[in-house]
Amino acid sequence: MPCFGEVYAAATCDNGQQLLRDVATIDTYFSLGVEYQLSKYDNMFLFCHQGFACLPCLPGYYEENGVCVECGYGYYQPNFQMSLCFACSQGQNTTHMASTDSSECVCQKGFDIKRQ
Repeated sequence: MPCFGEVYAAATCDNGQQLLRDVATIDTYFSLGVEYQLSKYDNMFLFCHQGFACLPCLPGYYEENGVCVECGYGYYQPNFQMSLCFACSQGQNTTHMASTDSSECVCQKGFDIKRQ
């Protein structure tokens, strides 16, 4: 009997989590060096029995309709398991998507702070 063969119809995850049923995707998740509550997810036999795993969205991502989505330009998220991203200040943007810290918000051209 294959692990993660079918997801039960009643399977739902908490806010900020994504339902995964592919072992390769779960392996990739943990290969990123994620240490967030690893004790919750260290029993692969339980995952195989359930047929799914609920894993928190990583920093730089937020949960939308059960899927972890990258924070867009001008937004960041430093925490795990969030359902929104924080906006940079007015006149700031990020240089890439999936930003994880407010320090990644940089001034846009024309919004430089001028000292008097």
